[in-house]
Amino acid sequence: MFKKHVRGRDGDSYAAIELRAFIERYFLTEYKISDGLLVEMMRLKQAILGGGLESITKAELDEAGRVLNALRVESVKILPYMKVVLLESDPERLRGEPEFIERAVSQVVGTSHVIGTLLGKSVSAYRFSDAERLLRELDKLYVSKSKRRGPARFIEYLPVVSALKAFFIRPGGDAIAPNEWYDLVAGAGRFYGMYLRYDYLIGEASLKSVDGLRQITTIAKDFFLLLEGSVKAKEGGVIRFKEIDGLLEQLYERKLIDMPFQEPTAKQVARHLVQKVLNPARDGHRDRVAGLSAAGVEWLKRDFFGWVEMEQAWDRMSPAGGSLSVNQVRARLKILSPAYADTHEEMRYLVERPFPLVFDSLGVVRFESDPGAMAVDRASWTSLNWKRLFIRVVGRGYSVDHWKERFIGIRKTELKAFYDDIFGMASEMGVLDPREPELWSSLFDESNLFMFSADGDDRLNFAEATEILAFVLSGSQMSRPAYEDLRENCRNYEPDVFGLPMLDVQCYRQRFRTSFATYYKALPGWAQMVGSIPDDDYPGFREVLETAARATGYADTHFESKDLDKSTMLFQYIEALFTRFDKDRNGFFSVEESMAAYPLLRPILKELSGFTDEKELTTLFTYIVKYGESPDSNIWTGLKYLWWKANRSNWSYEADRWQVLKVVANLRSARKEKRKSTPPAPEGDAAEFWLRNLRYEP
Repeated sequence: MFKKHVRGRDGDSYAAIELRAFIERYFLTEYKISDGLLVEMMRLKQAILGGGLESITKAELDEAGRVLNALRVESVKILPYMKVVLLESDPERLRGEPEFIERAVSQVVGTSHVIGTLLGKSVSAYRFSDAERLLRELDKLYVSKSKRRGPARFIEYLPVVSALKAFFIRPGGDAIAPNEWYDLVAGAGRFYGMYLRYDYLIGEASLKSVDGLRQITTIAKDFFLLLEGSVKAKEGGVIRFKEIDGLLEQLYERKLIDMPFQEPTAKQVARHLVQKVLNPARDGHRDRVAGLSAAGVEWLKRDFFGWVEMEQAWDRMSPAGGSLSVNQVRARLKILSPAYADTHEEMRYLVERPFPLVFDSLGVVRFESDPGAMAVDRASWTSLNWKRLFIRVVGRGYSVDHWKERFIGIRKTELKAFYDDIFGMASEMGVLDPREPELWSSLFDESNLFMFSADGDDRLNFAEATEILAFVLSGSQMSRPAYEDLRENCRNYEPDVFGLPMLDVQCYRQRFRTSFATYYKALPGWAQMVGSIPDDDYPGFREVLETAARATGYADTHFESKDLDKSTMLFQYIEALFTRFDKDRNGFFSVEESMAAYPLLRPILKELSGFTDEKELTTLFTYIVKYGESPDSNIWTGLKYLWWKANRSNWSYEADRWQVLKVVANLRSARKEKRKSTPPAPEGDAAEFWLRNLRYEP
């Protein structure tokens, strides 16, 4: 139509102002194209079709017609899915129509490929600053009451596009080169397709169905293909930290990600992930890396798809979807032939422990006398699987030699390195108390003493690490309803470090006792024991519990949420000991039963007492189990200890959970005093390794 009605100033080209007059006359009858918009339209024409800014040739006009026709065809194809594409459809309603969503996703990806191909024929770079001016000019023609729509709304996302281009394609200036258009547009289409797939086909029920897991796997495959292509395209085959930081900066600035920690923390965590977890050490040596490499991406893939394979293993072990006993899981898992053998080996290692981790529907650890008969369902299996993955990642990132020490575990200095790295992030997330930078030390000791797999050595092995993670999360989950009940019925004070109100301590003490059986119905042994304590004796139990659990010890200060978490943790710890060593299940430790647990406590007793003689150590151990006190408290306890030592053949006791709690409280107090009076010991070879290989910033 333009060629028919416009002659042009010469036979082969048309002036830009002629194009403007034509469009205004036949199409934009109520609007005028400003000089600024005309310039930006011609600049876009120049980038895509070539030529100058003052005119458009017949050849360029013919090519524009072909481009517009291709866009028309794609518009017709995508039209039936536009409500899905614009997120105007109800995901819950369409979740029952997966075929329709699949077609919509496929069309989005296909259309982006077509547009990317068309733009890839451009002859010159197109600057982001030009795009910003074009959007501002177009916005002048846009009339709407909504401030969330319109061309100008997309200007704020141009820096994000630039950062994404630098990350996934290649860094470079304020422009999109001709050979970058296809990768940029096609990649954007694939990303948006992933988002639509998640929003409409997965939602919040990602692990509740086989199809949800399949959709997550499909998204992951697309993502890893993009990531692998990005790494290959980079100079040196590395997505550098500068590009990673730049993307994080833009995502945070535009509030496109909602993280419970700040941008600097996110950058630091990304460095730890790339430098350590995705770059494991071998024989005490770790390569220096400048960013994410193909090897790092391969580790990510192995971790993710290994996790998926173990999720899918449940459907193979339990085709009907019902629960299985631990013994059934052991037998069926053993005969599977997985693609990711290391992941399969880790799950077998955990399941075949004498006391394997089994969880209820809320993720609370279950304690039962016959571990092999405990019922495992999908929720319990999934809970164990992701905890296994977390410990796998930590061990690989912080062990001196992951290949040799995967199951042996990490040393105390290595746990400290991990704790130091995550402390800032976990504090900002409200997971760790910022006042406890040394919590890693007590967690290491507790893991070696109280876990089902505790062995009392100088390592946190794979099973112990998985169990302490499970106990921490289980304790928090179990204590939440108890805290909510206390908050509703006790006076509230200012928030604690986790943002939860502190409570009146006297009210807590009274209500905690009356509601104990309700709070801890998952720990029937504790509920029964506490319920049987006479009124006159209960203040003694309360004092012991608070001494062991509260940071302030037994004091009339306000009660904090973490005090309840720690109390619950201690109940679980001691319950694990009784599950493991109370052979006759009578709720008491005899001398013989407690001596089976002696090797776990021996290193701590040796440290605190200075004893090296085995008879002295076993005497001390049995004394504190029987009496729940230190023999050097006063003259009387000293005399009792001497009598106990001299009458070894007459040793006898029945120690209940309260008595063991006394031991824990006394040991905690003794270690606290010892740390106050003892300067830090110099670190050994492991610490030197971390300083040499990990404490650098490229």
